[in-house]
Amino acid sequence: MKQREFDFFVPKDLRGKPLAVAGKLNLSLALPENAQYLSVNPLENEEEFLGSQADSNRQEINYYDSDGKYLSTQELDRGIITSNLMHELERTLVKEY
Repeated sequence: MKQREFDFFVPKDLRGKPLAVAGKLNLSLALPENAQYLSVNPLENEEEFLGSQADSNRQEINYYDSDGKYLSTQELDRGIITSNLMHELERTLVKEY
């Protein structure tokens, strides 16, 4: 079985705490206590958006435990560009991609 790939690893000292994302995003993530990984998913489908997913302005963040089991989803407000979000998360979390 292929192991699930995640965007970021959540360091232990950040789990279960709100995470203020740096930069111009004015965003706070609600990191679950046992969230070890998270992935950012652009929400546009092919009919809505025929460009790069990095330019998407709608995302959800899925949180996973140490075994890769899904925990929860946090939908983000419109207006945050995916590439900007990923760049700012790289400053705080451990990049997995």
